Amino acid sequence: MGPPIFYMKNHSVMKKRSILCMLLIILLIQSAGASKSKSCRFENIRCRGSSLIIDLRVKDLISEKILNGLQRGMTVTVEYQIQLWRKRPGWIDKFISERLIRMKLTYDTWERKYVISKIENQERTVNEEMLHHACSYLKNIEVTSTDRLDPGKKYFLAARVILHPLSVENIEEVRRWLAGEVRELNPKSITSSESPGKKAGKWFLSILLNLTGFGDKIVSGKSPLFYYKNGRVIIKNEKVQ
Repeated sequence: MGPPIFYMKNHSVMKKRSILCMLLIILLIQSAGASKSKSCRFENIRCRGSSLIIDLRVKDLISEKILNGLQRGMTVTVEYQIQLWRKRPGWIDKFISERLIRMKLTYDTWERKYVISKIENQERTVNEEMLHHACSYLKNIEVTSTDRLDPGKKYFLAARVILHPLSVENIEEVRRWLAGEVRELNPKSITSSESPGKKAGKWFLSILLNLTGFGDKIVSGKSPLFYYKNGRVIIKNEKVQ
C-alpha cells in the first residue's frame, strides 16, 4: 500500500520549494558583485525667463537585456523624479518642489523599432540609438519658477530615475500613471485579478527578474550647490556630499 495522497502532495510541494530556493541561491551567488555603479548628472543649470531650467544626463540606464526584453514583448516604464531643495546647514534641508517626467517603452514588431510614450496620445517610434539618447539625456527641463528661489540662499537639485519592467501590462493603469492621475504605478493593480497561486508565481518571477538584470533599476544623483542672484544661477565652488 502506497503512502497517503496528502503525503505525496506535501512532498511534491516541498520538493518544488527546495528547487526554487536552490535556484535563488545560485542566482544570488552569480549576481553578487555584478552590479555596476550608475549615476545621473545635472548639466547647464540656468534661468530662462522666470523658470529654472536644467539638462539631465543619465548613465547606463538601458541595458542589452532590457532591449532584448522589449523586443520580446516586455513593457518598461521610466520615471524621472527631479527635486529642488534648499540647503540649511545644521538643520534639515527644505524641500521646495518636484518635477516628474514619465515614459513608457515598448517595441513595434512590424516597424522593428521602439516606441516611446510620454503622455496619452503622444508617441514616437525610434531606433535603438535614438532610444538610448531619449532615455539618457533630458534637455531644457523646467524644474520650477524662479519666484520660489530666495536670492543668496543655497540650493541643490536631486534626481532619482526608476526603470520598471512590467511582465503584465494593464493599459488603463499605465495610461493613468503617464497622465499623472496616479502618483505611483501600483503592481498590485496590475495583477489584482490573479489567483493567489499565480500571484506567488509573479512574486517569484519578480525576484528572478531583479537577479538576472530585468528588475527595477534606480539611478540617482545630486547637483552642486548654487545661488540665485540677479536673475542668474551661480554655481558654488564646493562639492555636495
